[in-house]
Amino acid sequence: MRIAVCDDLKTEREKTINAIKEVMGDFVSEEFDDGRELLKSHAERPFDIIFLDIIMPEISGMETATKLREHDKKTPIVFISTSEEFGVQSYRVLAFDYLIKPIDTGLLASCMKRLCERQRENLHLSVTYSGTKTDILLSNIQCIESNLRKVIFTLTREREIEVVGKLSDYEEFLTANGV
Repeated sequence: MRIAVCDDLKTEREKTINAIKEVMGDFVSEEFDDGRELLKSHAERPFDIIFLDIIMPEISGMETATKLREHDKKTPIVFISTSEEFGVQSYRVLAFDYLIKPIDTGLLASCMKRLCERQRENLHLSVTYSGTKTDILLSNIQCIESNLRKVIFTLTREREIEVVGKLSDYEEFLTANGV
């Protein structure tokens, strides 16, 4: 997971990164002391999640999030602030969560768990079904079986998709994503 931490104070960035390490273990992070640099880096190579301080001198976290949302509505933003003042406003930029400093690791763990669940719900497997590329949401897969050179995906609502191939064609992706 690639994480951005944007806070104008280096000590606060370090505290945030240490809290994330305590909750998640391994991850790749980049630090920013300014929203403009974060936006530039995110445009070149998007982050999986952004931790963003709200009160910063050059460009506020709220302004940064507003600019980000002009081009990216999906990347989760977790605001971190010493003030609850901007909590309601954070909904306008589709914030995933709003944490108060110092970060409570229990609340952070809950936030990250919800984020991982949401990302898993959106994961899909691409297959060719009846000559058309079809995406199957992993959360819809109930059962997978292999019969000769066919793979049968049993989905929610008693639907089935049968594709030509071997189970091993999908095994690595499915195993890596907990199916």
